[in-house]
Amino acid sequence: GLLVVAGLLAVLALWSFAGAWRIGILDPEALEIAGREVGFAIGHASAAVSFEGVRARPVWNVLVFSTDEPPTRRGLVRVDAVDGHVVEKYEEAIT
Repeated sequence: GLLVVAGLLAVLALWSFAGAWRIGILDPEALEIAGREVGFAIGHASAAVSFEGVRARPVWNVLVFSTDEPPTRRGLVRVDAVDGHVVEKYEEAIT
């Protein structure tokens, strides 16, 4: 029984090390990357980190709005928090 528990703990430790990612892109950088990706000037913006996949890779979800008042465009840009590449981008007009 002790060997089974030790084996389970070893597997959990390996899983923990496999899912440990060093975040290289912080939220201000994610906002800058999102600003370069969308086709309009950004007014208000918000960034929140989420985790994707089996190994829980961190991804910034950046919600942006256009500068006009009230905003006429909005977008969601998903930026990889490890290396900064854009995972996904979505833009739309606000009606």
